[in-house]
Amino acid sequence: MNRRSIFRGLILPLCLFIILPTSSLSAAVSLAEERRMARQALFEVMDEIPMITDPDSVDYVRSLGAALASHLQDDPFRYHFWLVDVQVMNAFALPAGYVFIFCGMFTALESEDELAGIMAHEISHAHLHHVVRRMDMSSGAQKLSLAAMLAGILLGALSGGALTSAAIMGSVAGSIQSQIAFTREFEEEADGYGFLLMTGSGYSGQGMVDSFGRLWRQERLTGGGNIPEYLRTHPASAARMERMESMLSRYPHGKSDGDNREFLRVKTRLQAMYLSIADAYDLFRSRVRQNPADAMAQYGLALVEIRQGNYRQAEEIALNLEKIWPEGRPFIYKLRAAICLLHGDFTAAGNFYQEVVRIRPHDREALSGLGESLLNLNRFQEAVDNLSAALRLNPQDEAVRYNLGMALGKMGRSAEAGAQLGLTFFQRKNDKAASYHLQMASDKLSSGSELDEQVKEALDRLNTSRNLSQKDLDELWDKRIESDYNKVWRQVPPPPWSREF
Repeated sequence: MNRRSIFRGLILPLCLFIILPTSSLSAAVSLAEERRMARQALFEVMDEIPMITDPDSVDYVRSLGAALASHLQDDPFRYHFWLVDVQVMNAFALPAGYVFIFCGMFTALESEDELAGIMAHEISHAHLHHVVRRMDMSSGAQKLSLAAMLAGILLGALSGGALTSAAIMGSVAGSIQSQIAFTREFEEEADGYGFLLMTGSGYSGQGMVDSFGRLWRQERLTGGGNIPEYLRTHPASAARMERMESMLSRYPHGKSDGDNREFLRVKTRLQAMYLSIADAYDLFRSRVRQNPADAMAQYGLALVEIRQGNYRQAEEIALNLEKIWPEGRPFIYKLRAAICLLHGDFTAAGNFYQEVVRIRPHDREALSGLGESLLNLNRFQEAVDNLSAALRLNPQDEAVRYNLGMALGKMGRSAEAGAQLGLTFFQRKNDKAASYHLQMASDKLSSGSELDEQVKEALDRLNTSRNLSQKDLDELWDKRIESDYNKVWRQVPPPPWSREF
């Protein structure tokens, strides 16, 4: 039975930081073992919790994370960043550099500096090997197995984050909280290293003070009864906040330019697209009433209207935005293009997306939308060109890969079409459809081509996975993730803060 069918919809809190198999814990955990532990946990995370797929939001977080990680010294890991589609104030990093920021955390923050502070802190936990060091400090019955710990965490998440479910009692004797919380020493290390990392990357250290201060104040205001998930494993205190304030005065730190336009735009998108429709509509409608000239409020309301299918209202808002948000022209064009695409006006949609690509050549949403528009206009070669460009920027985008397969099929390029469709179904874990298309493509593709190698690798996994050990499956999963990221980061677009508009 697929694990997703058992745990679908569960929230995985930050305590996933310590999912490590008992047999692997020793006085000295090698880097290879740490990577294997991370792969095992990563497989579960990606299979069980929903991820944000909005291209603008994902690319923003990945670019910011990559900029921070590029300043690490002598680090053995490749860092990867995801946005989690869960509305809680949380973030976590698995061993070996897998960092997850929850949507609820992002939208609770007020600036890019604050987000950089949270991300730098999480990167530091991974860089300093705090997970394996924490586990090395435990002993005897406190060393939990992967299966028991994961089950307890998922069931605890189902009950609203409380870590007292009967499923995780007994052998652990209710000591989960003490197990998942980092020591004061580790928190001080992550604070200090994270501070240097973010300031060395050009961000203001005030951002870390503000973000952790925001979390701490929420805990104090609620009397500890509604503690943000993040503080369950990263406890704050007056002494910790004083130490952070001291770092601001003792060490040189960056002073950012205060330009939060891209952060605020992405925050608006996350609120408009991932809150419930009712909550998002109430939020932005209220803000527009308070200040009709608030461009971000109007932008968010337009996105919500599109979600509700109110295209005429969304178009009216977009037209008004052109008057009050001149620097947001490419984003307004994307709104209007999306409306046209949903209306079936593919010519107008294509024209809008083409203008966005002219201004922002690496805009994945625009490249994808332009490709889809051209596909529907029977301009298949142009569709292939734009969809291929979008897929190069994110090989994990199933919708783009599927449309590329359809466009290639319309051109009569059946081998390439079958390959792209097969790889799409492989990504979607539809083994039957994947095998059919991949086998057809394998018989026709030129041997040795990059696409042929991808097809053969996918077929090999499909044909052998039933006989592989868990360790082998973990390694294959890791190879798949690394392969996708290698393709993406070889062509990193300019970071969002370069302000293309």
